[in-house]
Amino acid sequence: MRKLTTFIFAIGFGMIANAQSSLNLHGLTHLTQSLETNPAFLPDSRFTFGVGTSSFKFGLSSVASVNDIFGSQLSPNESLELVLSNLQTNNQVALSSQVTPFVMGVRFGENKFLTVGLNSHFQTNLALPANLLSMLYFGNADYIGQRVGLDAIEFNLNTYSEAYVGVSFPVGDKLRVGIKGQYLLGHANASTLKSSGYIETDSSYTITVNSDITFQTSNVPIDSATRSNFDYSSAAYGNNRGTAISFGLTYELNENVTLNASLIDIGSITWKDEVADYEVIGNYELEPFDPQGDSSNYTDQIVDTLKAVFLPQKVERGAYKSKIFPATYLGATYLTAWGHEVGGRAYLRFFEESTYYAVGVNYKAGLGRWFYVNPSYAAINGDFVNFGMGVGIRALGLDVYFLTDNLEDALAYYDSKTMNFQFGLQFTFKPKKPQAIQPVEF
Repeated sequence: MRKLTTFIFAIGFGMIANAQSSLNLHGLTHLTQSLETNPAFLPDSRFTFGVGTSSFKFGLSSVASVNDIFGSQLSPNESLELVLSNLQTNNQVALSSQVTPFVMGVRFGENKFLTVGLNSHFQTNLALPANLLSMLYFGNADYIGQRVGLDAIEFNLNTYSEAYVGVSFPVGDKLRVGIKGQYLLGHANASTLKSSGYIETDSSYTITVNSDITFQTSNVPIDSATRSNFDYSSAAYGNNRGTAISFGLTYELNENVTLNASLIDIGSITWKDEVADYEVIGNYELEPFDPQGDSSNYTDQIVDTLKAVFLPQKVERGAYKSKIFPATYLGATYLTAWGHEVGGRAYLRFFEESTYYAVGVNYKAGLGRWFYVNPSYAAINGDFVNFGMGVGIRALGLDVYFLTDNLEDALAYYDSKTMNFQFGLQFTFKPKKPQAIQPVEF
């Protein structure tokens, strides 16, 4: 049981958010999927169609690699201590993914482009004070006279589907404008409304807990009574609805240089189904414990402490709104004399308490008629060593691509501390090339 607990702690609390910047996808403007980062882009196809998993994105970062935790000579305790030592700065659990089961794009009129599609999103993160995790593992003997604050506790869960329609069109000779409307169907949501309090250890090792924490939820059955009567169909096809809008533009500065900017995902969801607040409010005392000294009761002591500190009380409440976090892209591309592209871009996503940022450059080159590569470099949220790669095949009407922001970690995933990749495919039909006018012979 102790090894299992170590496994849960190491995997669960060893992760930090990646946030899926889609920097590489932003550089592949010939793809219909690139319209997700800027609705004003003009793909080079006449008609595109993707079904199934036409696009899949996944991002994850960790303070310790899989090999550090499971493949090395470290004992389970040493592996957990490795994670806990790194959690002094990174104390978030986070995971996000996006699946696009359907997308279609059609070029019409004078270089106008219409897109329709479906996306499914899953986003979750949990932040806990690192010293709280250390106290649970090592015991409270080292915390005499100290207060472990609970202000840093934060939990967010958001899963929803979207159906969208977008159009890109020229305005004059140099400017293109894009707009996308998004209809949102919420499946489940939870977020921290407030978090304050502390855990204090006195000279007799007795633990005093003062907590004032409230979560708002929809379709998240935390308590046992709600779980036993929970209607899962409401999470899939309920009354949690919302709207969002995205804008973009591109500007051809000259024959070689094009500028672009976008603001995406401005909107919110109103949550109505199975809505409740969960409160953890009170003052109480706990007996001292030393999980290192008594391994037989180690798991029970941790569970009992967590229950005492975080046992929530359900409070009924009315409907509420939550934002889907907006993002912005700024970029430029330079078309070389031999037909390749050099690009640069900056990205910001605005979360409730923080801002995620990334900047990068890429070089897109065709290798014959059927292959292209997109090597890139990015600085992501303070991490300045991210050499990425995108590869694609365009043959027989099928366009397949694979992108990663960090190629080294993608190839050596077992030893890596980060993981980010995107995969997509679509059927592509390009515009017919005009035939050359043949001279008339007399």
